[in-house]
Amino acid sequence: MNNQVNGIGNEEVAIPMEKKKFYLIEDGVKKEFPALHRKWVVDRYYLPYCPPPQKVDGSFVLGAKENWLEQIGIFCQDMKWLLQLQQHQFWSQALYDNSTMAAVVSFLQEAVPYHALNDFPNDEEMWQAYEEAYRLVFLVICRLATNEESKTNYMTSKYHGNLIYEHYIFTIPVFLDLCLLCGQNNQSVLIHIFNTVFKTQPLYLEDLKKSVSCITQVFQSVSQCVGLKMPLDSEPERITAREEQLTSAVLSDVILHILDTTCTLSVLTDVFLPASKIFHQNNFEVKLVWFYENVIPELYNKLEMLINVDEEPVLFISLKNKLDLTRVELLKIFRNTLFCNINSAIESGDSSEVMNSVDDYVTILTECLAEKLFVSDYHRKFSVAQDLDLLAQLTPDMDADKRSYILEAVIDSVESNDEVNFPPPSSLQLPSRFGGFGNQSHQTENGQPSTSSSNIQENASASQLPVKKVTGIKLDSLISQVKDILPHLGDGFIEQCLEHYNYVTEDVINAILESKLPPHLSEMDQDLPRIPPEKEPSVPTVEISIVSDEEEEPKFAEAHKGKRKGMYRDVMMLLNDKTHREDMREFYSPFSLYEDEYDDTYDDRLDVTLGDDDDPERNNNTAQENHSRAAAAASASEDEEDSDEGPSADHFVMNPERVRALQEQRRLARGHRGPPRRDVVGKPKGQGQDKNVVINRNQKNTHKAQHGNHNRRRGAQRKLAQGMIPS
Repeated sequence: MNNQVNGIGNEEVAIPMEKKKFYLIEDGVKKEFPALHRKWVVDRYYLPYCPPPQKVDGSFVLGAKENWLEQIGIFCQDMKWLLQLQQHQFWSQALYDNSTMAAVVSFLQEAVPYHALNDFPNDEEMWQAYEEAYRLVFLVICRLATNEESKTNYMTSKYHGNLIYEHYIFTIPVFLDLCLLCGQNNQSVLIHIFNTVFKTQPLYLEDLKKSVSCITQVFQSVSQCVGLKMPLDSEPERITAREEQLTSAVLSDVILHILDTTCTLSVLTDVFLPASKIFHQNNFEVKLVWFYENVIPELYNKLEMLINVDEEPVLFISLKNKLDLTRVELLKIFRNTLFCNINSAIESGDSSEVMNSVDDYVTILTECLAEKLFVSDYHRKFSVAQDLDLLAQLTPDMDADKRSYILEAVIDSVESNDEVNFPPPSSLQLPSRFGGFGNQSHQTENGQPSTSSSNIQENASASQLPVKKVTGIKLDSLISQVKDILPHLGDGFIEQCLEHYNYVTEDVINAILESKLPPHLSEMDQDLPRIPPEKEPSVPTVEISIVSDEEEEPKFAEAHKGKRKGMYRDVMMLLNDKTHREDMREFYSPFSLYEDEYDDTYDDRLDVTLGDDDDPERNNNTAQENHSRAAAAASASEDEEDSDEGPSADHFVMNPERVRALQEQRRLARGHRGPPRRDVVGKPKGQGQDKNVVINRNQKNTHKAQHGNHNRRRGAQRKLAQGMIPS
């Protein structure tokens, strides 16, 4: 069979591709076919893309590397063959040969996400082959998104939009895969693809609105894995729910799944503003905040429970970093969706629209203030105070009370989060090994992109903001955290690493385990001890008291003018002034009081005397005693008149023999009767108690501290009163 293309129409006349006719001569017969037809499809087998067969330790099975290089070489040849086809042949191949788009989509699904580029094998030859495949696939995607290749090779926008939509050339999963593959690189290309395709076919916006519920379902499924349920308005409650046992392998898949989802949404809301508006219209921010506040801490707890940091430190640090990166991306998504209306309002210049968007911002942020962990991390990543200042400049009529309330709540959340000591998200810099189309910032002198881990680490360190230096107990705690996993390192070396990595222990451990320390740290002795800093000399502080009360202000009007007459004529008069003792006497007088525990129950009934009044010995003692007391009183009065020193102390001690005689007389007066019986038992329960029983019980309860310890205190006091030495 002789097939020959005889003509492709008049190329000098600009005819859109949907109206073009091509003539094909088959066995001498001239046949006419449209530009897009199965006749132009070439039966070709495409080899799908496969990721590198790398082991866990980074090694390869014998021959696996060469086999992969051969496969990716064939894949690149297929992409080059597609790109060199004419427009009608290229589109016919893409529309009517399912294996063509299957090969392109295989790369989008199996390629390394932008957040995991460091997991790619550290092999220069493999990386160059992968980068070539990456470039060719992007060129194919860009050609599929373009309706006009030249002045003669083009199709109308409406026809192009219907073509890619009806034949599923672009779908929402394809857009999401593009976001996860490109990430922060080639955002200009992504913006061009999204704007062109969505402008050409507005039905993709409707598909994106429908996909919000599916994306929300991802967050709900992750919540159920940790035993929580996300509050959804349209989600019906299931009668029974199967509880799955969470293992370390399942936890790893869950963390990777939520990381891929958050990274995809972060890029999507960053490069495509209508996507942010769609998520905002579905109240996605509130669901995101709930997930951040409740599910993320549970994932940290499950990670510590299921994976032993001592047995699997590399896996633990890897998953920990993925969770930290997830938190950062969640904060970015929240900000993109929260500010989407404000950005569009600023671009439009409509003052009423700006006012409504600012009110919407304040309403959503106020609703999220109850989630203290999220508010604290969001304020650390994006300053709420600066945002409110910017919004106040846009809308001078902004309510000042709401603004102050939000700031106070944010400060309270930051302080409470510091008390809980929940680890903030690490300042992870995403790996960037692509220079990007038209971006030469990461390229070497020969024009090839730099793939060394040292350059990546230097770029990551350079982009981080300086933080306050940590000292004291907090620094000791960070050093001990690193030494728990790497006990062979010196404290001084760990301190230098912490200072370089902004005191983030996860980054330090990850860099040491993967041997990705910067040169000045890798050349340092790892056994370096820690030298304590010298104590700074204490600077005396002067307290300045600012008195605002009018009553406390000094009264300068009462200041004395001229020479004041002194109170004392000379020094002796000053020394003889004892007026200050009155103040001292008021202070020390309470210490001279004592508790009189003498039992005077029967004193009013009995007249107890020691003997007859005509006892000469007693009269003699009494006279001497009265004489000594009178002399002491006279001397005290003289001292008080002369020097105003107060009464002198009476050091007289009663004769022990006389004390014993007094006690004997009291005992005989009682008539050998014991103390009165105080009934505290009373009647049986339920029959009521007498008033005396209740009083005795209260008396016993009140004074039980004075009668405890088996009466040892009372016995000691009794011996002391009788002149005996207490034991």
